[in-house]
Amino acid sequence: MFHLASAKITFWASALVSLSSMLSAQQPDSLFARPQIVADTLPLNGIFDLISEKDMAGIRLTADIDALIEKCKQDEYLPGLFTWKKSRKVAWSIPVKIKCRGKFRLMKCDFPPLKLKFKKNDLAARGLNDYNELKLVTQCLDEKQASRELLLREYLVYRLYNLLTPHSLRVQLVNVIYENTAQRGKNIKQLGILIEDPQELAHRMGGEISDEMGTPVDSLHRKQEMLVSMFQCMISNADWDYVMCRNVELIKMKDDGKVMLVPYDFDFSGLVAAPYARIGSGLGQKNVRDRVYLGACTSLDDLRPIIQYFLSKEDDLLGFVDQFDELSTESKEDIHNFLQSFFTNLKDDAKAAGMLAPPAK
Repeated sequence: MFHLASAKITFWASALVSLSSMLSAQQPDSLFARPQIVADTLPLNGIFDLISEKDMAGIRLTADIDALIEKCKQDEYLPGLFTWKKSRKVAWSIPVKIKCRGKFRLMKCDFPPLKLKFKKNDLAARGLNDYNELKLVTQCLDEKQASRELLLREYLVYRLYNLLTPHSLRVQLVNVIYENTAQRGKNIKQLGILIEDPQELAHRMGGEISDEMGTPVDSLHRKQEMLVSMFQCMISNADWDYVMCRNVELIKMKDDGKVMLVPYDFDFSGLVAAPYARIGSGLGQKNVRDRVYLGACTSLDDLRPIIQYFLSKEDDLLGFVDQFDELSTESKEDIHNFLQSFFTNLKDDAKAAGMLAPPAK
């Protein structure tokens, strides 16, 4: 039986496996090393660290949920209370501001994703650093079981990317109780995904968030850009674009000024296969499971180190899927087979060249 505990114990270790074989005579570079906390006066732990659990965490959000949903498109924060529970005991509560977020999901979801914002003074009073925002991915659709599976699939994508590199957003699976102050006794219970503050991610990596569009290729960490692009191809996600800053964080590193990419929002990917997902425009896709490589132009020979790295991670990635018991057997089998087809293509030069060729315009 697989538990989230065993996964969290192993995934950072797996992400730090030596890549000397991938890089031939080269030494592993900073791309695959654990991000170093930049020395400063901030406490090391933030609210995400406090909530983080080896298993699923439990939280309660108390707010006027009716008003929250009604005002979703007004970009307005509403007051609430965030309560973190551990072992069925209330650990602590802290005031929070809540608003709906997103673009496409904001329009399509019955229960849109949320942004949580805490007062920095409240965090400091608890000895936490001042990274004060968290994203909460919700069960988007009213169909409870189908929506649960979609959320778990997206959570799985984040965790698979964690296995490939620690330069990634941390996520925490949570059981959420939404206590609706407008309708006492009518609480909503759902799964959710808490995503760390991107500013804290940048701090961990030794960089700063950049929202500058039009980043040229020569400003990127090229190996890391290839890693991101290959991952997006693996999960068949065409809904990203570093040039337009769409569904990818751009982290400008302080040491060399290069930009590193960190992907997020995977609901349009073929692996998640959300019912509202759309194919990429002008990419030659017939459905969202048609893989396209959207990275910067490069050759198959240049991609070989990244291909070899992914092949070295095949067992880890497929094993993680197979042991993720929160998902239904049907979903696990579907995802396993979908990923297996990617690795099969990588092992054949002709198929790999076709899969990784620039999309026909």
